[in-house]
Amino acid sequence: MKSDSIKPWNLTLSKPRLETKAGEFLLTVGWKVQSPLGDLHHLFAYKFASPASATTTSALYNRLFAYLVLDQLPDRVLPEVLEQLGNLWMFYQLPHPESQPPQPKRLRAKMGRRYERPTYSMTEE
Repeated sequence: MKSDSIKPWNLTLSKPRLETKAGEFLLTVGWKVQSPLGDLHHLFAYKFASPASATTTSALYNRLFAYLVLDQLPDRVLPEVLEQLGNLWMFYQLPHPESQPPQPKRLRAKMGRRYERPTYSMTEE
C-alpha cells in the first residue's frame, strides 16, 4: 500500500465570505491542510471589479478549486506538477514580436511559353 497517495478529502474550509471594504467587493476563503511537518494555512482573497462580477465569474471558482486540489496532492508529485505548470505557462505566453514567423516574400513571376511534354514510356522486363 502506498503511504504517500492522496488521502481522503479532509479539508478545513472556511465559509466563503463576500464583503465590502472601502467600496471594494472582496471574496475570502480560508483553509488549513495538516501534514507531518505541521499545518499549512491558506487565505484566498479576491477583489472583484464590480458587485455583479462576484456571481458570474466561473474562472475564479475554477482557480480556487485548482488551489484546493493542488493542496491535496502528495509531496512526491509536486516536481511533476511544477514541470507541467511550467510547460503550460510557457505555451500560453503571448508571443514576442521577434518570435513571430517571418512574412513570406513576394516574388514576381513571368509566364513561360507553352509546350507539350514528351511522352514517357516504360517497358517491362
